[in-house]
Amino acid sequence: MSILIISFAYISVLGQEITQSQTLAIDALFSDFEETPSISYGIIYKNQIVNKTFGTNNQAKPENKPEQFRLGGMSPHFTAYAILKLIEQKQIKLEDEISNYLGNEIGLDIQNITIKDLLSHSSGLPEYWALKSLKGFDAYDSFGPSEAEEIFSKPLLSLNKPKEKVFFSGTGPYLLAKILENVTGMSLAEFTQKNMFAPLNMKNTFFCSSNSSNNQNIISYNKKGDIIEPQIVRHYDSGPAGLVTTMPDLLLWFQNLSLKENMVNQKMDSSIKYKDQEIAEVPNGKITFGQQFKYKFRGTDKIWDYGHIGGFASSIFRFPEYDISVIILSKNGLTYNGHLGMQISEILLKDKFKPEERPKESTQKTILLTDKIKNKFIGSYFNSENYLYRSINLINDTLRYQMHEYNTSFILLPLNENELLVKTSHEDRKIKYTGNGITFLINGKN
Repeated sequence: MSILIISFAYISVLGQEITQSQTLAIDALFSDFEETPSISYGIIYKNQIVNKTFGTNNQAKPENKPEQFRLGGMSPHFTAYAILKLIEQKQIKLEDEISNYLGNEIGLDIQNITIKDLLSHSSGLPEYWALKSLKGFDAYDSFGPSEAEEIFSKPLLSLNKPKEKVFFSGTGPYLLAKILENVTGMSLAEFTQKNMFAPLNMKNTFFCSSNSSNNQNIISYNKKGDIIEPQIVRHYDSGPAGLVTTMPDLLLWFQNLSLKENMVNQKMDSSIKYKDQEIAEVPNGKITFGQQFKYKFRGTDKIWDYGHIGGFASSIFRFPEYDISVIILSKNGLTYNGHLGMQISEILLKDKFKPEERPKESTQKTILLTDKIKNKFIGSYFNSENYLYRSINLINDTLRYQMHEYNTSFILLPLNENELLVKTSHEDRKIKYTGNGITFLINGKN
């Protein structure tokens, strides 16, 4: 058994220290990871911090240097902060049209799209991650600026008019990074280092780039059967992903974000509203300027986010009313580790949360999964109208519906030979086979 403890400190939560029983309960959540590559949890309460790392320390690195993790889909949070810094410096405005800053290098119809539209994910533009998947890039292929520019240099149709629909996408952060570079003459990596990370003494945080040597040995791990294999992610997405950090640095960042003395910190947690006061919202919650999701959870505001790339996974759960943040970082092949963060939150705040509402039981009657149903539904699907890439796979004798841009999958249960039930904690959803593909239904509607 190998457990690496980086640091530990008792903290006071709502006037009481974390008890020994709470500490043991939290640590017990990680008992299955004692012989896996690293997984860390961090807790912030005001100016006090807990930080623990479990697992074998397989990565070759200088003594006492913290483990480095890629954040994947949590990276846009930092891209958005950089954009809000430019707004604070009066170099750009939220309502500026992005055509003022982007030239012919983008093969997209960007007329009438504003910076605010990119931040609210209502630009109507094709989805970045779906386009990458269609090009055949997996989590470990080399993918740098030239590959990204190739994707967006081809003429692509817009999906919807700006502000017509909200669809969380990597395209917004990608274009925001391009705008920042064109306005400042600095790369996103250079700007964030100078204006964000260095002032907070975040010594091990940076946006990686394909021509930099400091990110060549950041290893994650995938489990294939009983074998754990090291993997190096060679994606260098500047904006949608690409941030490398450590747990100590990330704790510094979110500790600072809770201080509301400056405009940018104040803005980051606020929901994005349009002129008619309609709030940008997706199934994960209301979209904040900080590119995180906010909704009411058992009587209190919860702000959360997650990411995944290669064998790395990351998640954060913040409860501003109680000044508590919980962060999980892993490099052991988990595709989602947020359940651990929520279990920690439940241990610390169970007396503050209102009783949990049990999801309604589905009234749909399901049938046994047959080979005929498998052969009909298993495959990859692309919706040319919405630029959505989806797949249905058989995993452990169960059909699963994969949403690639979210790194999320759902269990599918057959209702009949032509319809599948998508099992979520929300409303009933169905997938219907049409003969030419699949149709996704919510409450019986397209």
